[in-house]
Amino acid sequence: MEKGIKADFLGAIADFSQVLRVQPNLSDAYFNRGLAYQRLGQWQQAIADFKQTLLIEPSFAEAYLARGRVYQSLKQHDLARADFQSALTEFKLQGNDWGYLQAIEGLRLLAAP
Repeated sequence: MEKGIKADFLGAIADFSQVLRVQPNLSDAYFNRGLAYQRLGQWQQAIADFKQTLLIEPSFAEAYLARGRVYQSLKQHDLARADFQSALTEFKLQGNDWGYLQAIEGLRLLAAP
C-alpha cells in the first residue's frame, strides 16, 4: 500500500502480485493491484483484477466503481453504466454515502453530452 501512496505503481504491482502468490483469494490485493494498473493506464490488467476482486467478493462496491471508471475511459459506456449502477446498489446497501455519490457522478458524466 505504501508504494501506491508514494506513486510507485510498478512497485505496488510487484508487492501485490507477491501477496497473491501466497494468498490467491485476497480480494483487497486484487483490488489494490487493479488500482495501480489503472493509474498506469494499463486498462485490461486493471479490468482483470477488478473482475477477480468481484468474483471473490461480489459486494465489493469500490471495485464496481473503479472498473466503471476504466470502462468510461475506454468509452465502453454500456459496461461503465452497468458497473456504476452495481456500485450504486452496493454502496446503498452498505450505507456508504460517499461511494453512492461517486457512483451517481459516474452515471451523470455518462449522460453528459
